[in-house]
Amino acid sequence: ADVIVYTMQIATGKDFGTNAVELKGLKETTVTLTGPSLKGKLADNARYFWRVRAIDNHGIESAWSSEAEFVYNEKNDAPTKFELASPAQGDSLPAGDVKMVWGTASDPDPGARVSYTLQVARDKGFTDRAQRFSGLTATEFTLPGAMTEAGAEFFWKVSAEDGMGGVT
Repeated sequence: ADVIVYTMQIATGKDFGTNAVELKGLKETTVTLTGPSLKGKLADNARYFWRVRAIDNHGIESAWSSEAEFVYNEKNDAPTKFELASPAQGDSLPAGDVKMVWGTASDPDPGARVSYTLQVARDKGFTDRAQRFSGLTATEFTLPGAMTEAGAEFFWKVSAEDGMGGVT
């Protein structure tokens, strides 16, 4: 019986002109992207194309398979930093609803969806009358007037989460 081995190419373009990696003599039909043969050869969050062909023990090669694509994600990246927009520190606010606005965070990881958690309290330690609003997808939130008092000082902060453990 013929012995079959495989050659796999991984490249940044569909033409495979600039191969990031070529793995020859593979005996298995599965390759682990974090294995030693690929360590340090693929860039985090980069898109790649791959293809494979079989070679028998007589040196006869099959045609290349059709290419497939993937995004290599070596490690989880936290969402990008963003700024709190309004109300600004030291603003005096009228009684009633208060619109909280912050910048947009993004996440370079493929498939990551950013959500926000808004925290509001009467003290910097976020323990006095603390309120937490999680799972927000917009970059604004209207705080009900019942939570604020005219002339009262309050503190707020927002964190961005990517659903994979990354928090900014």
